[in-house]
Amino acid sequence: MGSQFTSPPTIPSVPKPPHVTSAITQGSLNDLDFFFALTEKGRKLSEHDIDAGLVKDFLRDIKSKIENQDLENPRQLYKNMRLVKPIGDREKDGKLEKVLVPRNVALLFFHRAPDEYFPGARTEITVYHDTEVMDDLKKTGPIDQQINETLEYILANTKSEQSPSYVQYPRKAVREAVVNAFYHRGYEPEHNDAVKVRIYSTHIDIISYPGPHQSLQPSHFSADSDMPPVKTRNKRVGGFLVQRKLAEEKGTGVRTIFRSMKRNGNFTPEFQFDETYFRVRLPRHPKFMVRELLTTTNQLVAKGEKQKAVVQLLEFLEKNPGIRDEPLFEKLNKLHDDDKNHPKVQQYEQFITDRVELRAALSSEIYKWCAEDPLDITVGVGIVQRFVNEGATSDHDALQEVIEIAVSYLEERNDDRKLRLQANQKAHQLFQAMGEVTKTDAYVAFQYARCKFNLYRQNTKTFRERKELSSYLKEAEVCVNDALQLTDEAKHPNHTARQYRQLGYIHSLLLGIKMTTISNVTGYYDKARAYNPAIHINETFIPPEFRTKYRKPKTQENQAASLSPH
Repeated sequence: MGSQFTSPPTIPSVPKPPHVTSAITQGSLNDLDFFFALTEKGRKLSEHDIDAGLVKDFLRDIKSKIENQDLENPRQLYKNMRLVKPIGDREKDGKLEKVLVPRNVALLFFHRAPDEYFPGARTEITVYHDTEVMDDLKKTGPIDQQINETLEYILANTKSEQSPSYVQYPRKAVREAVVNAFYHRGYEPEHNDAVKVRIYSTHIDIISYPGPHQSLQPSHFSADSDMPPVKTRNKRVGGFLVQRKLAEEKGTGVRTIFRSMKRNGNFTPEFQFDETYFRVRLPRHPKFMVRELLTTTNQLVAKGEKQKAVVQLLEFLEKNPGIRDEPLFEKLNKLHDDDKNHPKVQQYEQFITDRVELRAALSSEIYKWCAEDPLDITVGVGIVQRFVNEGATSDHDALQEVIEIAVSYLEERNDDRKLRLQANQKAHQLFQAMGEVTKTDAYVAFQYARCKFNLYRQNTKTFRERKELSSYLKEAEVCVNDALQLTDEAKHPNHTARQYRQLGYIHSLLLGIKMTTISNVTGYYDKARAYNPAIHINETFIPPEFRTKYRKPKTQENQAASLSPH
């Protein structure tokens, strides 16, 4: 017997989105929260328009207990997850059953092309060099996948091919800005503009539509401001993003952006908006701006345009009073034939001579300290802090000796082969004293991550302790991501593999306290194996159901590696 539909409730019509013959919605994603449409072929949307494979992947990813329900007949599962809404009854096989249509959130997360129904549910990414467009692409698909793909594209595109010693944009800040663009945007037909990501040589803009709640003011978007408890525009979208570990329930996104940018050494982010748009501007790390400027001045000098190089350098210094890197002043001095008495050089001389002389004295102190036995960590920490504050970098010979000492502490073990807690604590003090160096050198950043990871394991036994000290793992994750940003994977695939493996280890422990998803753990192990198929993965940190997949016969090389998680 054919199915007969009873009349659904009357709902006011709204403007038709592209690719849809007829669309009927009411309210926002928080109100009625479902989208009932006729496609171009005249077919009404039903629960069959939800992709069961995407739902299953999601449930497995969040370790849901209902993952194994029968997806061949998923109606009850969809109702339990509030992915569908009944709009009437129909007769089927002599019985009445509910007519189900997918809710908005189901189409956004569990449909392969949500932009067919919500034109704004897509991403447009444009990369500029000065005013020239270097790359222009569009991303579609479930919005959580778009978020991940957009984040990875930005980080990959802003990663220098020359393996610089600074991260251009901190991963946390970029992630929060991208997530917020999808979380807090409007999906109604009148807000059909895509999320826009514009990558410039000086900053990144991430733009969404429309503007925020009318009660929010620019003063609310500052480093220490408390965000008013305004009504969330897309509560259900936020709920799924939280479950996917892409967003936090605490509403700390703005503060996270400010703090991660400050920690990385970037300038203050900007939030610009009105009732029609919302833009987050993330300034690029100044070290990259300095490097590009120096490259430009060298090119101008090589072409015989020395005076133009001087003008550009002086303009940069005037426009960026917060950037006082010594290479800039050394270049300025050289452009004036090393005449320190030249008026244009004299005003900046203090940034050259004093610091250079002070670093030389501190370098001697570090060599003297390294030769002591036993080492007084408190004294060493003080010298290293002063040394780094005066501009010392990781390629300085004296600091290299300190780095070697810190790493040697990480390797110290007791008679039972367990890592020594006291030694790891000393290593942590030394790495902490290195300040910016831990964010500007891939090797140091990775070793600092190992140190934090070890301290977490050594100081936690109960679930409560693991939860309370989870900041060690989150900080370790930041350090590894810094290392990845500073590593040329094409030249150093084995280093890259170890970094991804470490991220897998970190997330395996976060999984134990329900702060990540199992797909994050396995995803990092898959990336590690992609760069080095023979890399050993410690079984302790592999979810039980995946141990067969990642277990490999131990070679002589990886038997040694299995003794330690690093």
